[in-house]
Amino acid sequence: MQLQEKLDTKTRKLVESGMELQRVKDVGGKLLRKMEASMEEQRSQELGNVGMQLLQQKQLLEQALLNATATPTISEEHFPSVKRLGSGAFATVDAHEMRLAVKKASTEFDAQLLAREEAIMNSMDHEAILKLVDVVSYIHSFGRVHADLKADNIMLRENGRIVLNNWGLSYLVSETACKTGYRGTLGHFRPAMVLDYQANMGPDDDLYGLCATAWEMLHKGEPLGDALMRQYSGTLCNPAIREQITAACHACHQDTTDSTVHVVVAQILGHVGLTQADFAPYLEDPSVPRRYVELLQRGLSLEATRGRAPMPTLQEFGDVLREEIKKLALSQILPAAHQGSA
Repeated sequence: MQLQEKLDTKTRKLVESGMELQRVKDVGGKLLRKMEASMEEQRSQELGNVGMQLLQQKQLLEQALLNATATPTISEEHFPSVKRLGSGAFATVDAHEMRLAVKKASTEFDAQLLAREEAIMNSMDHEAILKLVDVVSYIHSFGRVHADLKADNIMLRENGRIVLNNWGLSYLVSETACKTGYRGTLGHFRPAMVLDYQANMGPDDDLYGLCATAWEMLHKGEPLGDALMRQYSGTLCNPAIREQITAACHACHQDTTDSTVHVVVAQILGHVGLTQADFAPYLEDPSVPRRYVELLQRGLSLEATRGRAPMPTLQEFGDVLREEIKKLALSQILPAAHQGSA
């Protein structure tokens, strides 16, 4: 009997120990699962933080790339070449300091070559126009038209890169909302747009502006728009021409009080504009590339002005300019080589 009681007591203790062990095991399992959940949550938070950092870095990189393609701007107060002198009379007075790069010959022979180069380059800035052609080709590849191509909107950086600014009038060829009325600067937008803007708008707008800008660089005289306005003023003394211009403005549904419209209509009618006589001196000048002048003459002709003749292409401009640059370089190399052998 005593032996049985001892066995029952030991059995009971063993059972109680087993139950206690199971409880410990259960509690330990819960703690382990809780720790694992906590660690998983911590890892998720860490990964989330890393993801956020990567996303922020991506956004910063995208913004940097966007800024890299934008025209850089700087306020005048932080610009080192502008100094505020004072203000008054409804305006401020600033001193603008400009830096000039001067090319100087070191020998008599170099002076001769420089004089020859000056004579040719004065007639046509090969590099600037060629770079401008490349810029216009690039923007046209995106289906965009600048629509106000002129010297005032072209900047040349210190590294030689061309920057085309003032995009307020630009448009996509695919757009339709902007296809009303003419836009741009007199002498640099296609007069044909006054006749029918929707039918004549497109990349040729920039080709006409390119021809006008190149002509002004070649001619080195007054801007083409000023020349047209001066010619138009000379026609006002003729009542018949005035009536013809006014009637044409009505026919084109244009504002008869807009002087720019009057000049453009006069250009379309052939009363003002460039003529064969304007191009003749350059066509006869051996120092001016004839093919280049012929391109400008074609692009600014009366038929092109009216939209009845195709404009020169950017490919044509590029081909002619690259060929002339090679000729210019060769003309400089050959005399130098001759001088060296002598």
